[in-house]
Amino acid sequence: MKKLLLILFCLPIIGFGQNIPVSDKIDSSKVVKIKNKKFRKTLNRKLRRKHNNSLAMNPKDQIGYITNLNAHPWGGLNYFNHWGKSLGFYVDYRPAMDGIHPEYKNGALNYDNPTSIPSTLFGQTLWTSITNVGLSVRIFRNKSRAIMMYGGYGATNTKTYYSYDPITEIGDFYYEDGKSISSENYNFGLLLQKKSGISWQIGFDTALSGVNFGIGTSWD
Repeated sequence: MKKLLLILFCLPIIGFGQNIPVSDKIDSSKVVKIKNKKFRKTLNRKLRRKHNNSLAMNPKDQIGYITNLNAHPWGGLNYFNHWGKSLGFYVDYRPAMDGIHPEYKNGALNYDNPTSIPSTLFGQTLWTSITNVGLSVRIFRNKSRAIMMYGGYGATNTKTYYSYDPITEIGDFYYEDGKSISSENYNFGLLLQKKSGISWQIGFDTALSGVNFGIGTSWD
């Protein structure tokens, strides 16, 4: 009798301690794994982006030479100054340099006796001086290069002159008449800086025909 009572007393305890069948369990670990996998991908992507950005090249200050073979063959200088990772300014100056033209002769016409020299008025000079200022904005960068888009406002100045043919094999002589023609100019283009310190530039001036090409050297 005592044994029977002992067995009846232990049966509920034994039943309470049994495992739930595997089929009835909720596989919560699978849900956690899926969530963790997505989170890991997102986290790794953010960390890689942050790491690559930390290694990417920032825009550098530079000085360069710029020329327009069609309208301004002797070219001039420009200077880019960048602060931070995205923004900067530039100054571009290209003098006319008419005096170095092989046919150019500096002098003055004899206004007291204009018939002594047959002359005709020319409405332009051999070349035009250009001055531009503007902003530079970074549009791309990686470990080895940075690309900036620049644009600005400026002015061109064209001296007027008289020309005459001295009836020799030398050709026409050009004399400035002290006047000039000025016009507004809008300047824009792209600047590519490389980690090696060499930069390349291509752009346009609205007041001139042709394309601008430039090369420069940059530094941190």
